[in-house]
Amino acid sequence: MKCLCLLCMIACFSSSRNRRRKKTSHYAVGSAAFLICIKCFRSDITVITKELMCDQATDTAYFLALNPNGMVPVIVDEGISLWESNSICRYLASKHQRADLLPQEPMARAQVEKWMDWQATELNNSWRYAFLALVRQSAAHQDPSALVAGVADWNRHMQLFDTQLRRTGGYVNGVTFSLADIVLGLSVHRWMSAPIDRVELAAVTAYYQRLSERNGFMQYGRNGLP
Repeated sequence: MKCLCLLCMIACFSSSRNRRRKKTSHYAVGSAAFLICIKCFRSDITVITKELMCDQATDTAYFLALNPNGMVPVIVDEGISLWESNSICRYLASKHQRADLLPQEPMARAQVEKWMDWQATELNNSWRYAFLALVRQSAAHQDPSALVAGVADWNRHMQLFDTQLRRTGGYVNGVTFSLADIVLGLSVHRWMSAPIDRVELAAVTAYYQRLSERNGFMQYGRNGLP
């Protein structure tokens, strides 16, 4: 029986849509990506999860020895720590020889990794201001013009993704589900659940519904919510 230790974050915040500001809890995006990835494997991996609430410190000497950035998720496998959620997903797919999720052929693999890198850089940076302002309700992110620009940029990146999905007609690289769809699906969920004015994107909506038929995505990406 293989054992894998995961240090992850449970995020808690109040919804600005609810007048009573009901608090909700869910796995942070990076942690959810790891858990969905594991759910895709039919193996004897046992995951020992150490959950941190959003108000718990990650700047302790113990944690910083695992990840000097003081961020989650972090996994410890065979005594070695690894951080950056997309790198963790790549590592697991390679270690467990899941070529269906991350192909071995160089160009096919690069096509998957291209969209994973786009998600981690271009797409994630586009939603940062709006998410911090509206969901995390950060006092440092309340400039109205910056918020409008942030939402517009987020929608623009989602339109780009919608164009790609209309080309493929299924998942980001075609009819086959890949590692890129795990991380992109989580970003789509963040966009779909954010309290913003979204543009109508039929291909993205169909993609979201398609991913929601997967148990791992429903459990960790959508936290079992409809």
